[in-house]
Amino acid sequence: MKAVLDTSFLVSLGRIEQLELLREPTWELIVPQEVYREAIEEGLKEGYPDVAKIARFFRQGYIEVVESKKATGQRADEVVLGLAQEKDAILCTDDRGLGRRARRSGLRTISSPDFLFMLRKGGRLTSEGYRMLLLRLAAEGRIDRPTLERYLKLGGEE
Repeated sequence: MKAVLDTSFLVSLGRIEQLELLREPTWELIVPQEVYREAIEEGLKEGYPDVAKIARFFRQGYIEVVESKKATGQRADEVVLGLAQEKDAILCTDDRGLGRRARRSGLRTISSPDFLFMLRKGGRLTSEGYRMLLLRLAAEGRIDRPTLERYLKLGGEE
């Protein structure tokens, strides 16, 4: 299965120091060059703390950086949508607006809480690990309280 990763998804997993979880599913991980520029090059210029972790994960070769055929002059969100359609891939994003647009276009999407839930249900995260990571996403401001409560309930962690 192929997954196109958006910057917001990478930042969420980077903030909770869990990028390595992306190695768990046997997915082909892809980002367009625009996401790489946004997440790494612009992040380094701005001095964002998560950039070093994300850059290291890219250097380890787990994510393929590609040029999208539909990329010319488009914003990163447009390129991500186009690449997910082009590759018939799941779109991994924590950007709610982008997620809604993707679903309206017929794409399957997952957010970082969806991803953690999937790993929990697949037995790759313990109950306590799942709970801890959701709480860290909330503490980092990556998910709001209602989202935290919904995913805790889904995972039987009320």
